[in-house]
Amino acid sequence: MRKTFNDITINVEQLLFVVLVIVFCITASNEVGSNLSLYKYAILVLCILEAFCKYLKKKKQECEIFASKEVKYLLCFVIIILLFSIFKSVLSLKFSFRTIQELLFLACPMIYAYLLINTLDEKQIYPIMKISFFIVFFAYIISLNLNLTAIVDAFFNASFFESSSDLESHIFSGFSLAFCTFFFYFSNKKAYKLLSLLFVIMTFKRFSIVMAIFLFILSNLKIKNLYISKKIFVITGIVLLGFALSYYNLMLPSNVVIIENKFNIDISKLTSTRSDRLHDLIYSSYESYGFGSSTEYMYEHFYGALEMDIIKIIIELGYIPVIVLIFVYLYVGKINFYSFLVMCFQILSLTFSSNLTSSFSWILIFTTLFLISKKTVCERRKYEVS
Repeated sequence: MRKTFNDITINVEQLLFVVLVIVFCITASNEVGSNLSLYKYAILVLCILEAFCKYLKKKKQECEIFASKEVKYLLCFVIIILLFSIFKSVLSLKFSFRTIQELLFLACPMIYAYLLINTLDEKQIYPIMKISFFIVFFAYIISLNLNLTAIVDAFFNASFFESSSDLESHIFSGFSLAFCTFFFYFSNKKAYKLLSLLFVIMTFKRFSIVMAIFLFILSNLKIKNLYISKKIFVITGIVLLGFALSYYNLMLPSNVVIIENKFNIDISKLTSTRSDRLHDLIYSSYESYGFGSSTEYMYEHFYGALEMDIIKIIIELGYIPVIVLIFVYLYVGKINFYSFLVMCFQILSLTFSSNLTSSFSWILIFTTLFLISKKTVCERRKYEVS
């Protein structure tokens, strides 16, 4: 069944994607009950099943499939997380459904994005990204609960160095950055690039703002399509791994005390109390029983999760899954310089903060990166033929 809206043909997959966006926005607030929140995952499963059916038809027709290697590596990472979780669960004689939940949050965006770019082309994905952007932006404005004058005042009174803004949004910051990533690469209209950049600035996550500005500059340069060599890939992976492990060691309670005394700085304030949370977890009776177990434990005994994904994985599962994460996620962005930089920033973000299991933002990110991969492969093939 097809219908036309403003000369754009909308099919079932596109409609389901937009519905998914709407439901995610409705359930984004923490005030929404958990029963209603389950609807977004039910719709996500429906989206995956619908796209999978169309995907199978395309395979039967022997249509070309893209990003298969990337998604295989990503799913291998999920399997490694699962195996290490089972080992930790058996070792501690404790199991949590939180592990299954977080594994699904991790895997579903990969699978859905892969199916999406292999059942829809760029001309079909672009309009639903535009529609989704305005839906999410409108939902963000509503969530602020401020009038227009107050929003404008808050925007100009924000302090970047003190990380203070009434417009800051942990919920919508990931969405805004994901839309930036897409529009910077695929949009020929400056309006969408600037609007998506404005959205990132408004949600006011400092690292996201810096990342968005870098990507904005890069998107206007020809070097964005440069090929990433194996040597650069390996060196970058080692550097990111070294940085992540160094950051973990710096955040250890004993080292935090040394740094604070030597440099007279407040690490707790600098990390938005994340160092305090790590301190509380380390000196508690916590024993890992799988992926997501530290989050469950901290919500039961303290006041919130670690919000540092790579450190969380080290504590829950050890170093090997972190090594796999960094190199697999880098590989997903290996197709060109733009994608590579996007994933480098995402890995750095996972070191400082928490968004590894933020399903909706990763759907947008993976869709963008897989679509870049698809487009780049096709363009290089044409160039080789000519």
